[in-house]
Amino acid sequence: MLGASCTVNKWSLPKDLGLVQPVNVVQGDSVSNFNYIKSQVKVNDQKMYYWYDGNQIGHTKGDYIGKLLDGKIIVRDLKNENVILIGYFKNGLRDGFWSFFDNEGIYKKQIFSNGELDGWTEVLSGEKCVSKSLYRDGEIKKKIIYSDSTTKVTYKNGVPNDTVKVGGFIKRIIGKNNK
Repeated sequence: MLGASCTVNKWSLPKDLGLVQPVNVVQGDSVSNFNYIKSQVKVNDQKMYYWYDGNQIGHTKGDYIGKLLDGKIIVRDLKNENVILIGYFKNGLRDGFWSFFDNEGIYKKQIFSNGELDGWTEVLSGEKCVSKSLYRDGEIKKKIIYSDSTTKVTYKNGVPNDTVKVGGFIKRIIGKNNK
């Protein structure tokens, strides 16, 4: 077997994140509920920071304006009150579990650590897993695509370097020139 199948059950959420200041912001056709921190943070110029200023949420690489998001964020559709996403920030960086929803339920789950994808990302269609990707420190390492036959792709330096198709044949991609 290429790996564990996707799990459809929802992740449990941390109970107390030491949240500082709760805010509700309406942007377009959604409302965001989140928290921010008041203290200053030394930034990494390679990281994407998410912040709150002037009644808007923004993001910039290597810098921020206003107050950094910190703790849980929930974004809801204003039309039907459905949750669009649930995620977590730590000092303005994505951190922890992120779930993106559509009318069918969870359709994408991601894990972040210190602003970088770090762990399995799962894409679902209804309750069926479509693909899983493994990230370490923001770099993709492996991707599994589920269909009639499962395809496993491994990566080196973010570039596909090996593909295995189960259910018929095995194909190896050698070199960058093969398409």
